[in-house]
Amino acid sequence: IESRESDWRDQINDCEKRVLTSSASHNRLRWRARRGVRELDGLLLPFSEVIISEGDSKRIECFDELLSLPDPVLLDWFFQRAFPDEEILANLVREILDFSNETAPR
Repeated sequence: IESRESDWRDQINDCEKRVLTSSASHNRLRWRARRGVRELDGLLLPFSEVIISEGDSKRIECFDELLSLPDPVLLDWFFQRAFPDEEILANLVREILDFSNETAPR
């Protein structure tokens, strides 16, 4: 009986660690989406909530990669003065712009 109880507690501890790690990474992603540039914040912050709520790790990873880029590069992409070379980033930029257009107050 003691062995089963120990296994059960280990499983709960593992689950709690995953939840805490996930929560911490989501908070980190939200923080990174805050750029301090009004135009970028208006695009990235609302979209970060959608990405996080969906929980798709591949999309979160791609969004995280986008957030690693400098603000001038992102501004050029979002204002369509330049375009990402990587197709996955180009698709994400398009998706963020479409999301922003769909959710913008009319």
